[in-house]
Amino acid sequence: MEKYRNKSLSSKERAKDLLSRMTLKEKVGQIAQPFKMFDEYKVEDGEIILSDSFKSFVKAHGGIGTVFSFFRADPWSQRDFGNGISLKPREKAYNVMQRFIVENSRLGIPALFEENAPHGLQVLDSVIYPTNIGIGAAFDSELAYKMAVCIAEECKSFGIHVPNSSLFDMACDPRFGRSEECLSEDPYLASSLCGEIVKGYKDTGTMLCCKHYCAQGAALGGHCGGVTNIGERELHEIHLPSVNKAVKNGVDFIMTSYNDVDGVRCHSNKHILRDILQNEIGFGGVIRADRTGNDFCEDLILAGAQALNAGVMLGLGDKAFTLLELALEKGYTNQSTIDDAVYHILLKKFESGIMDDPYIEEKGQSETYVKSGVSQKTSYRAAAESFVLLKNDGGILPLKQPVKLAVLGEHANSIYPILGDYTPPQNTKAMPTIFDAIRKFSPDAEYTKG
Repeated sequence: MEKYRNKSLSSKERAKDLLSRMTLKEKVGQIAQPFKMFDEYKVEDGEIILSDSFKSFVKAHGGIGTVFSFFRADPWSQRDFGNGISLKPREKAYNVMQRFIVENSRLGIPALFEENAPHGLQVLDSVIYPTNIGIGAAFDSELAYKMAVCIAEECKSFGIHVPNSSLFDMACDPRFGRSEECLSEDPYLASSLCGEIVKGYKDTGTMLCCKHYCAQGAALGGHCGGVTNIGERELHEIHLPSVNKAVKNGVDFIMTSYNDVDGVRCHSNKHILRDILQNEIGFGGVIRADRTGNDFCEDLILAGAQALNAGVMLGLGDKAFTLLELALEKGYTNQSTIDDAVYHILLKKFESGIMDDPYIEEKGQSETYVKSGVSQKTSYRAAAESFVLLKNDGGILPLKQPVKLAVLGEHANSIYPILGDYTPPQNTKAMPTIFDAIRKFSPDAEYTKG
């Protein structure tokens, strides 16, 4: 029996043995993830049909490291209830994809499945929670832990191995377009909540990817992916406390951010990735790219090598990492750096258990969990605790009958603006708007968009 198939050996021993048996192309397949337009599949008559481009990549590279956003549904992915994967077929869809990957891998290497989960899974029929800025406003670490447990349990029910959660961004500038992904502007509060959320996932037996590393919220002018002018003191006192807590509590993956730090892009910044994250903080997991983040210059062969050399181990939606064979030929990187990245991916696969048991049961367990109501109760509590009352002059609240109300503003009669980004399409018939809820209290209430 090959060592990597021997369950009695440690994950490290098995990962090293499997790595030694892989070709260079198979290694690149584990760390390159070129799919960025959500073209891995389509739905025909209720069946999941994998795309030719996805199947070609898997066959050519003997597998793939991760499958990212397979279940994702939102306006960007153009997936909805008509062409996406809803609640009932989740388990079957996972097995269809995973079975193709394993059966077309010479060494039988399955993929890790990743999904965005900043405030609930970005998946059809998933339970949605308040965005991070609302969780921060609740000032409740126990609640943050419970929320993470609920999301993790849903992940486990249909094969999501690595949910991705925005836990590192700091709310430094109100103009920052992704402020709702920030837990707070205060590093103590943010790091406390981050630590509890990571702990919730890990205690439930689920891996986690935290993003974005680092200092994305401090970009000048609030421009995501822009210039970040900060020194070492601000870096360590404002932007790294959450990272330290996450690493201490066992985070498995960390995603780099689009911005630069003092002129060096995070995706190719050896100082923050190797010197600080790995050597100083002690992170031993997978450092992964943000979507297309490795494609940061015209010479994509050089760009991929620079990111890899700096510490990035896993691509996402980029072409640069698919060109690492050419980068090796040109001397831009070396075999040991590639091997180190692949080893970290393989190690997580052995630690997760998918190397021995890549498939899941198809007993409707995901639907059973979602409809149990456990997550909905936690979501309601989180929403209630996230409310902030700034002023109550004259004791106007709570409202008393009889009263006639005028409700103003575009968001008062729309679902999606109050749910936040990374929200999948919703069944709006089961979800009242703010105006709908007010009208139940005051039937004569009137609304204008303003």
